[in-house]
Formats: sequence, C-alpha cells, structure tokens
Amino acid sequence: MQYPRGKFFLWLASVPCLCYYRGMKATEETLREMYHGRGMTWEEVGKELGYTGGAVHRWAQGYGIESRNPRPLSAETKAKLSAAKTGASRAPMSERARRNLSEGLKGHPVSEAQRAWEREHFKGRTFSAETRARMSEAQKKNTLAHTPEMNRKRSETMKQHWEDPTMRGMWETSCARRRGRNSGTFGRVPPLSASATATTVTLPDGQEFSCRSRAEADFATALCRAGIAFDYESRTFDLRSMEATYTPDFYLPDRDLYVEIGRRQFKGYTGKAPRLAALAADYPEVRLAVIERDVPARLLAGKVALEDYLRV
Repeated sequence: MQYPRGKFFLWLASVPCLCYYRGMKATEETLREMYHGRGMTWEEVGKELGYTGGAVHRWAQGYGIESRNPRPLSAETKAKLSAAKTGASRAPMSERARRNLSEGLKGHPVSEAQRAWEREHFKGRTFSAETRARMSEAQKKNTLAHTPEMNRKRSETMKQHWEDPTMRGMWETSCARRRGRNSGTFGRVPPLSASATATTVTLPDGQEFSCRSRAEADFATALCRAGIAFDYESRTFDLRSMEATYTPDFYLPDRDLYVEIGRRQFKGYTGKAPRLAALAADYPEVRLAVIERDVPARLLAGKVALEDYLRV
C-alpha cells in the first residue's frame, strides 16, 4: 500500500505503537500515564508497546510504580518476610564463612547497601557439626581422587601400556576376538529394556506394543488403523559382504515387504546406509521400504497417505 507523503506521516502519528521502538525501555512517565492515567492492564500496555506484560511489569517495579489494587499481606506472611530479612529464620553462619563470602564478593558490581544487607543477613550463621563433618569427608574423597599427581600417574600408566608392544598386542587380540562374527552379540537383537528410547503405546485394538522409538510406535499405530498386519523385528539378515547383521524394523507379511524407519542423512553421518547397501547386494530378492522418522507422525495427523510410502 502506498500513501502520499503528507497522508503517510499523518497516519504514522495516529498509531501509538509506532512511536516506540522495540529494544527501547519505556520511561516511567509513559508507564504511569498508560497504567494509572488510562487504566490499562500490564498486558494491554505491553501489547501496545510491543513487549510482553511481564516485561513492562518488571520495568514498573523498577521505577517504583505502585499497583492500583495492592493486596494486603497477612500477619503470618509479614512475620516470615521480617524473619527472612533479619536472618532470624536461618541458621547462624560462622565467621570463616562470612569472611569467604565477603572476599568472594569483592570486585563484583554490588552496591554498598547490598553488601551491608548481606553482612547483616548472614550474621552469626553456622553449620551443624554433622553437616560440617559430611562436607569435610566429601571434600577429602574428591581431593584424593582428582589430585594432579593421581591424574599424572594415570596418564603415564596408560601411555606406557599403549607403547608396550606386548600390552598393545594383547589389547588388539582381545578386540579382534570380540569383533564381527566372533562377538557374543553377533546376530542378536538387543532387548527393548536396553534401549533408552523404548516406547510403549496402546494400539487401537487395546493391546500394548513396545518398540524402540516414538517414530516406530506411531508407524505401528498407523498400520493398525489401516488394518495392515505386521511383525516387529522378526528377521535378522546375515550380511556376508560386510561381516555384520541387519534387522529391519517391520515386516508386512501380506505384502512381503520390510520397512525401516530411518533418519535424514546429514553431513558426517551415514547411519544404516552401508548395511542397506549390503542387504541389497546379498539379498536382491528382499523388498525394503525406508521411511523417514518424521513421516509416522504425519501419517497419524492425516497429512500424508500410508500407501504412498509402501510402494517399492
């Protein structure tokens, strides 16, 4: 929309919110006039100025602008506030603790009034003997476990073991015995209890279904809604070309189709791409559909069709 120069400035002057620039703090006079003079709420003031109601309310508190309807405090609340300010409700602090606190506050932008209040607030506060004993014992354990001397000895020991041909050969032999087909977990699917992202959902037929991620749970729900039978992690393929195994997430027996819920590829991450390539090379007759992790949630929301992702 284009305005003539004169009409544009007339329109600009008639819009109050354009008189304030975001990032500038409103003055005390402006807040008083809008809050007390015009009877606006802090939410309305913030909306007109382009800020949140909480932000302008904090400004008003900093300016000392009083509330229109102050709520009286109960006698119990007043007593608690008074005790908190004087330090009567807290345990007394030792002279050493107050001295350390005072030294720690040096060099910080703290006003003298604040320093005086803190000195009065922590006056006479001490820890119990039991608490001081626990703190001392914990400090001793931490000091013994992480001293520079202990860290240096650990570093030297590990370096010597790595440079020693005998120790290094033993380590490499041990790793080789547990690698690939020699591993005790070769071809075994880890239990769901070992997965940190294991998810249990209730399917439309009332049965509970456990899987390894929320995306897989959403896809199982979408299959049940569509009336498609499936098996979860039912077969493990022996990938002979790379000495590994691969277990697809779902198998649809009616369509003889395997489904893998994958993730988007990004720089520096290959994911299951090598295993998928080995599966295609070793088992060319196997039909596999790879679905991105964000698709199952879109299937439940009705934004995409399930059949579009089951065509291979």
